[in-house]
Amino acid sequence: MPVYLDIDQLARVVMIVAHGEVTNDDIRKTVQELLAADVPAFAKIIDTSAAATRETLDQVAEIARLLREGAGNQPRGPVACVVDARRPGFAEALAEQSAADRPIRLFTSLREARRWIDETKQDRR
Repeated sequence: MPVYLDIDQLARVVMIVAHGEVTNDDIRKTVQELLAADVPAFAKIIDTSAAATRETLDQVAEIARLLREGAGNQPRGPVACVVDARRPGFAEALAEQSAADRPIRLFTSLREARRWIDETKQDRR
């Protein structure tokens, strides 16, 4: 599977890593796993730097809506997206769709994404 999902309950961080060609079905399955895990308040790091998608803006908007509605009244944690700056795609569109709902930023380095998540989590305490 081109999408790997890991939930660290102690750190309250979800790590999602995508590799290769990622389909709409792959993304929807990952969204369903997130919703089933009931972790909207957890920080999330989404690494799409080694992935390619063909999602349309409408599909990304639908995914953002599902995540928003799946959170119910729970607060939503910050999201750091690691991207390949030479290849814009899913993460940029998701950030655009989710910017009003939660802290979300794009990074080209996993180290910087982790640092920002740590800083953001400390600010929320």
